Amino acid sequence: MIKVFLFLFFSMVFPCQAAINVVQGPFSLDETSNLTVSFIKEADESISFITQSGLKTESIDSYQVYDGVPEVETVFFTPIDKIKNVIVLVSWDETNINAKHYKIFAYKYYNGKVSVNNKVLNDGNLSGYDGYNSSGLIFNYKNAESIRGYLKKYY
Repeated sequence: MIKVFLFLFFSMVFPCQAAINVVQGPFSLDETSNLTVSFIKEADESISFITQSGLKTESIDSYQVYDGVPEVETVFFTPIDKIKNVIVLVSWDETNINAKHYKIFAYKYYNGKVSVNNKVLNDGNLSGYDGYNSSGLIFNYKNAESIRGYLKKYY
């Protein structure tokens, strides 16, 4: 009887457990708040950028599957205009054109909220391709050090 009960109990409980595939994080935003940021791989292979504070979860952005599956290459924090920013380098391996597409996203952390930094997001130098059908295109900002250098110089 106990075996039947345990079987029924676990067969109802385990399917209810959602598997969360965290690809980066959680990263704490500051020492005084319990706010963290994480990047979650969704069932459709897109990646969601979320914040969590206690039981509250908020979706900030989503990196969709286009001609390739998105991959979070690096995440770091740096000040821009004296405001803490979360910097995210996302890539898509676009095999149909033999290239890797890179895009840098920035999010401001101000007054306990995370929001898109449109000034950085709209900077055309922070998006580009490596490869592109053997054309020799090279994207220059593929790691935290080079991105940080660019942001320091221009922002």
